[in-house]
Amino acid sequence: HYLPDQAFAGGRVPLGDYFLYVGRLSGEKGLKVLIDAFVGLPDFKLRIVGSGPQENVYKNMVNASRAANITFVGHRSGDELMSEYSNSYCTIVPSICFEGFGFTVIESFSAYRPVIASRIGGLKESMLDGETGLLVTPGSVTELRNAVKKMASDELRAATMGENGWRFAKERFSEREHANNLEAIYKTALNAAL
Repeated sequence: HYLPDQAFAGGRVPLGDYFLYVGRLSGEKGLKVLIDAFVGLPDFKLRIVGSGPQENVYKNMVNASRAANITFVGHRSGDELMSEYSNSYCTIVPSICFEGFGFTVIESFSAYRPVIASRIGGLKESMLDGETGLLVTPGSVTELRNAVKKMASDELRAATMGENGWRFAKERFSEREHANNLEAIYKTALNAAL
């Protein structure tokens, strides 16, 4: 998995004023945990980007809780999606199921944004805990809430994590790095066959 090299061409912009979720609105993605965490954090804004089979369930949860800090913005792609990342403070990936690869994590890093993610599957391989973001126990509302507070409490540290994430992703998940790795695999295979 990789991002095109031009995804890393944008410059760093100041951190925004909201936390961001990008993904499918379904149970395995941990939206209930995320919403429960932000219902208890009324001073922090959350923007939810995406659509899915449980979209109305989650909107009803937010409406029932009267949480004015949580906004659903629907599906975004291309420049609109990258604008969501660039204008955010931090991206959150609260999955409660195994994720093969944390593409949302890498997209966030390409916009110089740190990530709070569940310590599960490919998510924990897509970032460095404490350096590019924070990992939390899947399904833990308390840990997620505490991670949001910790991230928000130190803007300089959050910005540094975002910069570290950008470097980490560019070194490991850029198109050029992907091509170099693929070329090395082919060379090894050809040399073994000779």
